[in-house]
Amino acid sequence: MEGRAGALALRAHPIAIVYFVMALAASFMSASITPPFQIADEQSHFYYAEAVSRGTVLPLHIPPDGWGGAYLPHQAMQFWEIFEPVASTRDRVATPAEFGAAATLSDNAPVLVTYTNTALYPPVAYLVSGAVLAVSNALGLPISRAFYVGRLANALLYSLVTAAALAVLPFARSAVAAMLLLPMATIEAGSFSADMFAIAGSALLCALLARWAMSTSRPHWAALAAAAVLAACLAATKLPLIVLALPLAAIAARQRLAAGVALFALVCAAVIAWVTIFAPVSGYVHNSDHSPVGQVSWMLHHPLEAISTLALSMSEGAAWYGKGMVGILGWGDMPLSAWFYVLAGIACGLAALSAFTAPVRPSVRIRLACLLGAAIGVVLVFAALYIGWTSVGAPRVAGVQGRYFLPLLPLLLIGLSGWVRLPAGVSTSLGIAAMSLWGVSTFHVAMALVTRYYIG
Repeated sequence: MEGRAGALALRAHPIAIVYFVMALAASFMSASITPPFQIADEQSHFYYAEAVSRGTVLPLHIPPDGWGGAYLPHQAMQFWEIFEPVASTRDRVATPAEFGAAATLSDNAPVLVTYTNTALYPPVAYLVSGAVLAVSNALGLPISRAFYVGRLANALLYSLVTAAALAVLPFARSAVAAMLLLPMATIEAGSFSADMFAIAGSALLCALLARWAMSTSRPHWAALAAAAVLAACLAATKLPLIVLALPLAAIAARQRLAAGVALFALVCAAVIAWVTIFAPVSGYVHNSDHSPVGQVSWMLHHPLEAISTLALSMSEGAAWYGKGMVGILGWGDMPLSAWFYVLAGIACGLAALSAFTAPVRPSVRIRLACLLGAAIGVVLVFAALYIGWTSVGAPRVAGVQGRYFLPLLPLLLIGLSGWVRLPAGVSTSLGIAAMSLWGVSTFHVAMALVTRYYIG
């Protein structure tokens, strides 16, 4: 079986190269065209990366309330204030005067800046962009130019890591490539968002798990430990990604059941410890409209109502979440054309069918673990936002966005792989067809961005 997987990897390797070119083009386009901070919460992600670049790796507890933040140059806050009206006012274009004002910012006086909605994330999500900002600052680049350099660095990192994941993946490569080319994924890649790390890291970890699942030899303990660290970092960034520890534990359990259980427990313990330490500096605690403790108490006392709330939130918003996963630009207020979502549905269907008919597949246990993990991950997205971002006892979950499900797609596709076995050419052709449809997306998204932010 390992020989067949290896042969397939060699034949399909060009897909990773083609994917890299497509992902880099799409993410570079988005990073270059989109004005600063016109992606949801990008100012908070930028503040975190800027803090890392200046040596504040972990968010500070800012008194008197303990909000998370850092001392940053005043120009960082001024930069956001220039472009905030574009983000907060629908149909408000970015003007040459605003870009000119941003280019002249030079106030380096330190001021306290809070970024509570990203303070819960581990700094690993911002290490590369922080390093690029540090170099840009050392070279004396204006903050507006350093911002775009940081975006482009994240786009390059996303393209490289996900292409490497495809090269490692022993099956369903074109299917996973098609999903990683979703416009929403490449838009997040070309920004300071931690979603870039979540999507790329999830793809890489899933590819490693798939490779190990197909191998007749057992992975070295050091490789399993490194995978566990990556899983913990991903789950600390996006809590529902704790489900990635399920297939990892299943692979470790092939050596000894106790090893799988211990690995899963260690990942969970690390994530719980991180959240416990940094939740007090995040917006999940300081938002006066909700109480995580009160919400959990309400759910325990009203379990049937809580289950009904989660189920109705999933079913009633399914179409909107699907569109958001494909791509709703800006701050979630800029949907693409209706025909494009139809095209996207066809592409996603082809990708799923490509995985479903893959001629090489892991064991049933591994595939079921992946499917179970993806399903639990979806539920955890809703549960986490209900507990952390919704008023106590509310009838619907608040704050759910389609992009939150993107890191779960590689896991889902691995779970779907190989249930119907057809010749390799059929599966690969279906995936390539899905990838080719995204060739239209770069042009369409570029025109949508130009129209929204520069023409009006």
